[in-house]
Amino acid sequence: MFAATNNSQVNRQVCAEAKQYGAMVNSLNGVEEGNFILPASCSVGDLNLGITTQGQSPALSAQLRRYFSAKITAITESQIEAVANARLEMLSSSEADKESKRQQMQVMIDEIIQTIEKTQVNLNDL
Repeated sequence: MFAATNNSQVNRQVCAEAKQYGAMVNSLNGVEEGNFILPASCSVGDLNLGITTQGQSPALSAQLRRYFSAKITAITESQIEAVANARLEMLSSSEADKESKRQQMQVMIDEIIQTIEKTQVNLNDL
């Protein structure tokens, strides 16, 4: 459940009642009133990054989400799928081929990381 009105008293009441029924509740008022938090997240294909400050600084989480989202948009879904397929190939290969397949997969991962590292992000644009 989410307590996300523009009235902090209503949010507080929603949280209190939800907790009485054993429900999970997230409050716009802050982590102190709810009993779960949601990480800021960004994704490309099956790659999903979650960022949290455990509710202590939502603004920092949001800024980091924007930063990493800008960074990972340099990679493509097909690159992520290629790594997933390489993993499946490695897992189904013979013991004699596993190390070679693992190394091939690692090259793909290294290329993705290098692409992310090279991506320039202007903090003023976030």
